[in-house]
Formats: sequence, structure tokens, C-alpha cells
Amino acid sequence: MRAAVVCVNDSTPPHGQPNAISGKRWTCERAMAGNAAIGHGKMLARPLPDDWEAFGTMHNLSIYDIELLMVCRQIALTEGAHLTLLKDQLQRAIVERDYERAHSVLCLLIRAKIEVGDDIAALALVVLDLALRNDEKAARDEAVCVRLARVLAVKLDELVTHQTLKQHL
Repeated sequence: MRAAVVCVNDSTPPHGQPNAISGKRWTCERAMAGNAAIGHGKMLARPLPDDWEAFGTMHNLSIYDIELLMVCRQIALTEGAHLTLLKDQLQRAIVERDYERAHSVLCLLIRAKIEVGDDIAALALVVLDLALRNDEKAARDEAVCVRLARVLAVKLDELVTHQTLKQHL
């Protein structure tokens, strides 16, 4: 089975650099075997915007991982309750081994503009537990979540470091 997804390139990658070809549309073809996409690094070759490709290279992400991030909307988390709710959803998805739901929450958190300092440490513990798993020995869906958790762990570390520096100034 083969599926084609039309992606709108109107967003920026999580590191915040402007998108090199914003406003253009392209087709993201995804090779499918049944309902499962072909694994890490084995996807069909297709062009990615330079900033997304650089982001993927920096975090050792597959094309599939990058596409998950590209199609995820960007939200602003301005209240601690929202962050706590997403942390609880992520934790529940991990415990239930619902990696499709987990990667959706991870993508939202990676793309999110996190404007609250509360509960970042609690979220970081959940994310770090997942990020420390061996993605090479995990099933494909779990491996995607492990790689995305590593990206989120870096983001959360930067947020905590920035908040700490801000408090000392």
C-alpha cells in the first residue's frame, strides 16, 4: 500500500530558524508495508528544506521523524496546567505502550513554545526515561519515540538552563 501526504511548508523547525522555502507545497511520499512505514533511515529519498534537514542531522533523526515534526502544528503553552496535562498524557501513552499517541504528544511538545516554568522538571523526568532507551533494539514505533524524546530532552534542558540564568541575573 502506498500513501501520499501533501505537506504545507508554512512552519519553522523547532530550533526557530526561518524556513528556507516557506509557503511552498510539496508531496511527502511515505513507503508503506501494511500500515507500518519502512524503518529508520530506510525511507524513500525526498528533498527536505535545508533547515529541517540540518535539524534532523543534528539530532540523528530519520526522514520519517522529521516529517512527523513538520506536519505537527505549533502551539503556545502559557499555563502550567496544560504542560501537566501533556506530561500526564505522555506518561500514560508510554505505560500503555501506545507509541502513536506518545509520538503525537512528543511532537506537540517539541514544536510548542513553552512559556511556563512550572512542572518542566516533572516532564523532563518522563522524557529522560524514554530518551535513555536503546532505539536500535526497540520496535519501529518505540524507536521513533525514543529519538523524539532525545530532541525534547535537549529542548527542556535548554529551557531550564535559560530559566536558571534568568533568575541569577
